[in-house]
Amino acid sequence: MTVVLGDADHLLGEPVIGKPQEGQFYVYNGDAFVPSDAVKQHQIEDLREDTDIATGIAGQAMEKSLETRTFLDELIKDNRIEIPTVEKALLQSLRQNIQLLFLRESKTASIGSGSIVDGFFDGFRDESGIDQDLSCARHDSDSGMFTSIDTIHGLNRLISMDSPSEIQMENVQGEAIYWKQDDEAEGHFEGGECFFTAGILVNRGGGMVGFPATGHGLEHNSLVRIYGFSNPSYNSIHLVDTSSTVDEIVISTTFSQEEITPGCGYRKVLSTGLSGDCAHIENGMIVELSSSTRNIVWIDSVTNGAGFARVALDSAVSSQMINRISGLKYNSDGVTVASARDFHGHRNNSTTDSVPTQTNSDNVFYSSQTPSYDAYKLFNDEFGLYRRWLTSINNTTGWVTYNFGLDRKIINKYRWRTFETDSNAVPGAWRLEASNDNLNWTVLHSASNSVQTANTWIPVEAPGYFTFYNSVPYRYYRFYVTQNCGHPQYLCVDEIELVEASPAVYPQNVVALYTKPGLLPETNNWESIESVNISELKPGSTRIFHAFSFDRGLSWSVFKNSVWQQVVVFESGAWKHKGADNLWQSFASDDLTIALKRAFNISSNQMTSAEAGNLSESDWSGDGGWSEVIGGIQFAVGLQSDGQESPMIQNINIQYSTKPMDLVLSSAPVPIDPASGRIYAALLVKNKHDSLRLYVSTGAAGAWTDFGTLKMKATLGDGIDFYVTNEIEIHESSQARIRANCENSHGLEIHGWALNWGPA
Repeated sequence: MTVVLGDADHLLGEPVIGKPQEGQFYVYNGDAFVPSDAVKQHQIEDLREDTDIATGIAGQAMEKSLETRTFLDELIKDNRIEIPTVEKALLQSLRQNIQLLFLRESKTASIGSGSIVDGFFDGFRDESGIDQDLSCARHDSDSGMFTSIDTIHGLNRLISMDSPSEIQMENVQGEAIYWKQDDEAEGHFEGGECFFTAGILVNRGGGMVGFPATGHGLEHNSLVRIYGFSNPSYNSIHLVDTSSTVDEIVISTTFSQEEITPGCGYRKVLSTGLSGDCAHIENGMIVELSSSTRNIVWIDSVTNGAGFARVALDSAVSSQMINRISGLKYNSDGVTVASARDFHGHRNNSTTDSVPTQTNSDNVFYSSQTPSYDAYKLFNDEFGLYRRWLTSINNTTGWVTYNFGLDRKIINKYRWRTFETDSNAVPGAWRLEASNDNLNWTVLHSASNSVQTANTWIPVEAPGYFTFYNSVPYRYYRFYVTQNCGHPQYLCVDEIELVEASPAVYPQNVVALYTKPGLLPETNNWESIESVNISELKPGSTRIFHAFSFDRGLSWSVFKNSVWQQVVVFESGAWKHKGADNLWQSFASDDLTIALKRAFNISSNQMTSAEAGNLSESDWSGDGGWSEVIGGIQFAVGLQSDGQESPMIQNINIQYSTKPMDLVLSSAPVPIDPASGRIYAALLVKNKHDSLRLYVSTGAAGAWTDFGTLKMKATLGDGIDFYVTNEIEIHESSQARIRANCENSHGLEIHGWALNWGPA
């Protein structure tokens, strides 16, 4: 829809039906503009009063093009136009203000005045009106404009590291593809499922049994779990005896004649020790199982993970397949090493009472108490007469609550103490409860007791504490006794200790990650990398290392001793990393993440963010570094915790410059009236450069005519100016197209252009 303010038989490149008259309303019906009597002459009289008003309105339209509805309301109010709401949409065409302005300018220039005036307009709302000759411009669909490529000179490119979609974290479990649950939260990792060769078991004598397993690949003294046999002594974990051959697994057990069935199989039990099969699995890592996700909170300290290493997760889970074992966690702040806490309590080695010594009842609530035997004395760290809690007479049950206040605690371990003489007034049954509002309570643990001996901590049995699962920090903890040991009048307890869950545990080895290839744009238009600034957090003695890839991830390098040195490469179908001896090392089970991790563990391969930030432009483009020919850059990061705190990578900021480039922008060809003998152009432009030229082609492709000097006719707002050209003669008039050229066009923005033609 548009308002016609001048004579024209084409508008926006589409035909106009009939003979347009000034002020007449035309509506686009999908094929052409047709006359409409929906709006009368007087209703738009103010819009076309004179050229100055039209120019001013065009400027307002340009400034408010993204707020069309608001602009229309203001425009109607300011110009006292009374148009029904349903017809307001007819004024949407004011967004195409260059067409309106240009038609007015064509009358002023007396080109086609009173006769045919053809024009076309491309508002850059999309790229459909721009053909393949768009060689050096960048289109912005939001603002509807084209800019030269070099306007991104010195751009700061911020790479956020807080999303899994931007970070590649390969599956790092090695051969650990199965979690075998043994008891409680303990178990071990296993390799892939294998099956025995058909046949019968062989008695090798001396308590040795042979299992036929062609090409089993198990090494002597490694561990294997066997299952599927009728004899239960076979279905266990065994040591592979040194008498085993390449096709037979020999174990030490009592022989029982049995034939192998299709369900008889074996899995290698994997070691998590430093020299084991899965040395990269550490305390604090996350295990993503097929049904749930768990933290590793404990690895057998007796073996330090070597051999048949027992591993505890933060809660019991059934045996199942493993999707991934990783040490990373994503959040809104960035990427950090994953932490884990022992919420079970039975791995909690602390003996520190979380309740500070109490001297009054400020933080303590109770059901009843006898004077001088106050309830707060449960937490006074003293024993003996008048130093214990005693309920009021005829109360054989009761409770005491401690309030941690805003410093909520995750308690998963506790014990209580009998008083100074043998007595059946001590608790016989109780429960420990928790709450955050002192109204709604969660039962964390319940137990019973028969010990009445004086000065005794309950439980008596090792390890001397009650433990339970709790992952929630609570403000209130309540020791609720539901039965004493038989005393008819009182309940008495000397002391209670609440122990907080163990602090978070972090992997101490390096956890590696890298940016996905598509994270950064192509860099072939870059002229240089000026700097790379990395935002990271390194609490305690944690460390972070960096490496860069300039060949789309096929190799990774660090800048050491004034040169780029490769530390990880993909060669002959395998990933290799550079060892401490400066020799390349590879492993059959390697992937890129593991190769990066091993490389980052070697001091000569470690590059810090400070070292990366100190690199100059010439350093970045040095031999083996970034090159515009390859056109890409990726980042790898190694996060190394100190076991107490967690490092974090937040973002990477790249400062770079682009090559000075010319703008060359051409329109698609538009048919024009064969009778036309002259043509001129207009342009909406911001940050006009002296070298900007407009050309027209009205004949064969490639035959361009220079319009000459551009003349500014109006300023539309937001720095956008309206320029027109001198008219030129048309020699061949089958079609017309326009082209803009600008050398080294820093900051140039083209917002719209148009052509008008008419008889000579």
